[in-house]
Amino acid sequence: MPGPLSNPKHEHFAQLIAEEKLCDLDAYTEAGFKRHRSSASRLRNDANIRARVQELKERASKRHDVTIESVLKELEEARLIARKCEQGSAMVSATKAKAQLMGLWVERSENLNQNHNYVVSDSPEEQSAEEWLDQHKPT
Repeated sequence: MPGPLSNPKHEHFAQLIAEEKLCDLDAYTEAGFKRHRSSASRLRNDANIRARVQELKERASKRHDVTIESVLKELEEARLIARKCEQGSAMVSATKAKAQLMGLWVERSENLNQNHNYVVSDSPEEQSAEEWLDQHKPT
């Protein structure tokens, strides 16, 4: 394990990122740097920072004994309690959370936005409705 970073501002930034309470820009400013979005992003992607953040997260996980298995066990217990209490919504939520944790449930959405071209003219031409529709049908 590499241990603390030699630059105190970098170490503070890595600790703030590992806590996952602030966005990169706010953590960058909180660590004592001048507020600058691209610099915050660049520092966040630095290999030493990434390694330190990973190390801090692993320590926190071990300290709290949080593993995927322990979370799955807790969710299964919650699901069984919800089932016993006939709480269908809570059962579904626990089942969904388990599936998400295991990578079996992925949220997706479909974008139904469409672009339309409208022609505005000060001098309308004499056209029938059919001619206008032919001229302006979507491509």
